[in-house]
Amino acid sequence: MALLMDVPVEILFYLGGFLPRSAIIALLRTCRHFLLVFAVDLYSNVEVSGVQGRKLALSVLTSRHVDYAGLIKRLFFHGVDSTDHLYLTYPLIVDAISIMNRVEKLTLVIPGGHASYFYSLMDRQGLLRLTKPPLAMALQALTDNPPSSRYNLPRLSELEVDGDHRLARLTMNRRINHLTIRELMTLGTLSEVTSWMPGEYLHTLNIQLIISTTMELLLGLYGVSDCCPNLHRFEAETGMFNALEITEAFSTFPVLFPNLRDFWLNRHHFLPPVFGTPAHECFVLQQRHLSKATEHLRFLTSLRFGLVDWTGHDGGTGRKWRSEYFRKEITVGPQWEGYSGEYSCLFLKE
Repeated sequence: MALLMDVPVEILFYLGGFLPRSAIIALLRTCRHFLLVFAVDLYSNVEVSGVQGRKLALSVLTSRHVDYAGLIKRLFFHGVDSTDHLYLTYPLIVDAISIMNRVEKLTLVIPGGHASYFYSLMDRQGLLRLTKPPLAMALQALTDNPPSSRYNLPRLSELEVDGDHRLARLTMNRRINHLTIRELMTLGTLSEVTSWMPGEYLHTLNIQLIISTTMELLLGLYGVSDCCPNLHRFEAETGMFNALEITEAFSTFPVLFPNLRDFWLNRHHFLPPVFGTPAHECFVLQQRHLSKATEHLRFLTSLRFGLVDWTGHDGGTGRKWRSEYFRKEITVGPQWEGYSGEYSCLFLKE
């Protein structure tokens, strides 16, 4: 044991990479030296739910030997729909999050019935960096919930929330680079979210949007583009839309997402498109749109509309756009002939 404890920390980290998680946990319990060495790796990425979240919070808040709050870099917390967790686990986990000053990625999945209460706990603990006028701050100072200027979550750059879109208020006055909101949102809700976040820092946005027409989707895209001019990747799960109208918007002015690399709609819907116009005609028209869009969208290289893929390849004569789905659709024939289920998008020349 003495020889092993004399081994440099780098070698111990290397050896620990070959061990299962259960073995590392056993090593932590052998002595304080191994606890301090392997806790750094073990607690850098933590995923907990229910009672596990309560135990983690108690360890973070009460430990005298290890600074667990300073070890955690990525935290995934999944709430459980239970009254017990509502009043015992959530207050503890919020208190613990407020002192985790090295967290870079935070994922909060809260049951819908508990999300409002969890949001109120975050507000009360000072996790939300809200911008308020002086008079509102003075009035709040006279209540039982005084304003807080605590410097918490200083390194947070990636946020994923599910349960209530108001949890995304964690983005306020923070340099968030990646944001994912799993809750279904309308254009009004999306507008509210974009008003909170400093969009100039955002590089990746992943949302679920309720729409009824392609025009409604386009209005949402232009709104996000105006709020987040430096966006590199936009991904959304949404309703039925006309894919030709989307690429036509990319090819015209005003410029939509000037720094975009990837644009994906319904990427996880493994559903075919429906063609109101012959596939070969849609291919030529959409390829023309993308070639024109390349003139002012220098970084755009990938688009997905359900199963339909487009990839840009740079060559001596400029960027060429290819689609594996259209290649098979045109050369082999209809891939979903006789299909009668739901569709991911529409291709219709109007």
